[in-house]
Amino acid sequence: MAPIASGADRPHFWEHRRVGDMLSHKVFCGCCGGAMANICRDYLACSAARRQAMCSNRQGSRRGALENLILDALVPAPRSVIASRA
Repeated sequence: MAPIASGADRPHFWEHRRVGDMLSHKVFCGCCGGAMANICRDYLACSAARRQAMCSNRQGSRRGALENLILDALVPAPRSVIASRA
């Protein structure tokens, strides 16, 4: 049986935090303006609704769908697409 780590051998939880997501706390809720935060691996949701019950927007959004919307808004459309819309 392996010995239990204690004292100096024991890892500190604050040194092993998860890596933050690119969109976490940079996307905001449409209802209250609160920051959207990671809920699980694939979802972002209003942190004010989840932690403080200050917002009625309790529905999460898939991270992939939000990333696609943001990237589509940031990347300009090719000129051929713009010309075909006119």
